[in-house]
Amino acid sequence: MSTIDPMSTAAMAFGYIVPQLFTIAVMIVGIIIAVVRRIRHPQVSLLLVIVLALQLATIIILPMLQVVVVRSGQPPATMSFIFGMWNFTTGMFGAVLVVLTLWAALGWRNQSSSEQNLD
Repeated sequence: MSTIDPMSTAAMAFGYIVPQLFTIAVMIVGIIIAVVRRIRHPQVSLLLVIVLALQLATIIILPMLQVVVVRSGQPPATMSFIFGMWNFTTGMFGAVLVVLTLWAALGWRNQSSSEQNLD
């Protein structure tokens, strides 16, 4: 088994993250907006902060973990299995985050004042 050089691992992970900088910036702005608007819609804002923070963590942490796995020196069959499971898991996690984002955007809304007047 080969040793992992932390500096080259960090450099490779950084190379994966750099193309995502605009997405990361949008997520950070989204978190800030959700925190600022939490008084108006506390539940929606909290859910949105959680979802965006998880997506942000995924963008930052997963590339680092991938580099570590690639540099671990595993045989090709093991790597194939690891990345197959990895892709399945991240796909499911991504789908859950999209559902939660839609729930935050479309759920938990109080009736608007015009709808309340119709009742």
